[in-house]
Amino acid sequence: MSKSNPSLRKHLIGHSLQIQKVLLCVFGIALVFFASFIMFNPPNDTPNQLNQKSPSASIRTITGNITLTSISETYVSDGEGVTLNGYALKWNGAAWDAYVGEIVLVVNGDIVSSEVTNTDGLGNFALPFTADADTFLSGLNYIQANTTQGGYDTNCSNQLDLYLISGADIQITANPQPTLSGSTFYPVSGVVEDTLTGSPYTSLFGFDLELWYGDIGTGTQGPNITVSDTGYFYEEIPHNAAYEYYTLNWPGTPALSADTSEPQEFNIITGIEVDFDNIGRTIYQNTNYSINGNVVQAGGGYALNGSYITITLTGDSVNVMLYNGTLSVGGRFLGPYYLIPNITGTYTITVTVLSYYSNGNVEVVPGGILIYQQTVRIRAPTAFTNLPWEFIVIGVGAVGVIVGIFFFQRWLMKKRAQKDIGLLLKEIEDRLNNVRMLYKMGRVKEALAYLYVTYTEIAQLKFGIEKEASQTTTEFAIIMVKQFGQNPRNIYPFIQEIEQVIYGGYPFNDQVFLHTVEVFGRIYLELMDKPLPSFQLN
Repeated sequence: MSKSNPSLRKHLIGHSLQIQKVLLCVFGIALVFFASFIMFNPPNDTPNQLNQKSPSASIRTITGNITLTSISETYVSDGEGVTLNGYALKWNGAAWDAYVGEIVLVVNGDIVSSEVTNTDGLGNFALPFTADADTFLSGLNYIQANTTQGGYDTNCSNQLDLYLISGADIQITANPQPTLSGSTFYPVSGVVEDTLTGSPYTSLFGFDLELWYGDIGTGTQGPNITVSDTGYFYEEIPHNAAYEYYTLNWPGTPALSADTSEPQEFNIITGIEVDFDNIGRTIYQNTNYSINGNVVQAGGGYALNGSYITITLTGDSVNVMLYNGTLSVGGRFLGPYYLIPNITGTYTITVTVLSYYSNGNVEVVPGGILIYQQTVRIRAPTAFTNLPWEFIVIGVGAVGVIVGIFFFQRWLMKKRAQKDIGLLLKEIEDRLNNVRMLYKMGRVKEALAYLYVTYTEIAQLKFGIEKEASQTTTEFAIIMVKQFGQNPRNIYPFIQEIEQVIYGGYPFNDQVFLHTVEVFGRIYLELMDKPLPSFQLN
């Protein structure tokens, strides 16, 4: 057996030692890395804390939380001071503690670094700031807060709204609402308008107006009136008999507090009378009477169309209902026949209103209000009560002759008037053509004047009434409603728009003109029994 080569063996031993050295180095490096990992990441020996989570927002951990409690003003003008109130907490790993430090304002998601305050020892804060047009949007703004120190990643759990009024000029318009004499309430309606835009003043949540009986500050303050978010209001306020007028005011905002309504007089409906068709001061027992007539206001004025009334006959242990129902156009009521019982003496007819219309609103009168009383004497029939049939025949014959002559005269007059009516219809059509041409030429006020003249000519054609030069548009409209039964919901809005544009300097545009034509179309349909002819303005 041959001996091994000494030099080769020595070489193999040296190579093995080098491999061992490399392995020892790798092992040492791994040991150092493992020891470092254990040092900086010790094993968790409290397993219960693994399930305890701190508050989070999105993917980040919140270490602070702010809650807003109130804001001193909701509607402010440019440059007005406001105070934001709330409290702040911080998370200590196990519970919430009061946060003590600075609080900064956040407007519409952006931090306003110039508006900063400090919390007290309990985390409460009152952050004053100035609402200026450079930082705040005109209209709605969203208000929050945040922290400025301590490295907190803070969440504001709620937001408050602030409405910046920028350059608005506010006008309060209260519409007179008629009420019955004896009512304990008074309807008030109207609109708060931005005169710069000519539109109702809209807001986020609405607001309140102060009601003053008499003058602001010196009269008697009544309950507030709530204005809707669309700028309109309607309330039934207590009637204060010590004052003849009331005034509305929007307080609390420097830019608007000086803008108030003009004093409005209370409009009390008085002088109401009832005209019965065939019930006079003396009536007869065992006789049928129709309970028909009209409820009117002495001297003209507000009509009680649509009112719900009752008519009763009382006296000497008699209490019967003669009529209950709704008045039609002209305050007309048509009740059933009533047979007067076999009684004699003096009795009272009483008319009571249970509800009535006021500017399109139905006003219910709790318990009703007595508006009219008439004393009647019931007597036994006289010898003339039951006339012989010969007298009846002669009377009927005479009436027939008179009626025949009457209708013959009406027929002759109608034939003679047909030509005049045809000419008047032609004039109406010419007026409408003039309205079209004036509108296209930009002479809108003259166009509206022609539109009103067209209305008066239609009234003349329909009812034979001619507007006198001394009459105002409102006076003529009242006559049309009271004496000829025209629908006030059609004529009064038309007259209001005519007067506002022609005499009142009301802001005017194409939309207002087209709306006026639309309102006139309803009048035309009512009076002519047919729609307004094609009225293309373009």
